[in-house]
Amino acid sequence: MAGPTRSGKTRLVNHLLSLGLVDVVVDDDCPVLAPDGVLGMLVPRRHEVARAVCRPLRTLVLLTDEADGARQVDAAEAHGFLARTATPWPAPWLPAAGPRVLPELPLDLSVVAVPAQDESAFAVVVELLSSR
Repeated sequence: MAGPTRSGKTRLVNHLLSLGLVDVVVDDDCPVLAPDGVLGMLVPRRHEVARAVCRPLRTLVLLTDEADGARQVDAAEAHGFLARTATPWPAPWLPAAGPRVLPELPLDLSVVAVPAQDESAFAVVVELLSSR
């Protein structure tokens, strides 16, 4: 899920959890997109040391005020959306060797844009994830 603060990311994830379509949730405050569509995350565990993990990005949902309905988006448009989205608040403490550089997304990545704060768009995301 990608979108600006208060776009409905957490609400959508909670909906997917309640349907059993998602079983592991990683805090969405600071994912790091690496080359080849790999998503790096710090996975918090209760009463354990946090572990960094990397997972392939298979589906990307963009929550945006620019969408008036759900629609498929190509990798170039998704990349532009991610580049315009504000960096999450903890990002300054992440190791970096210069300015933020967003790697290209895989061309075969499944991306859908849905209206932010619109629970009626949840059905499209559910259908997309159910077919995977």
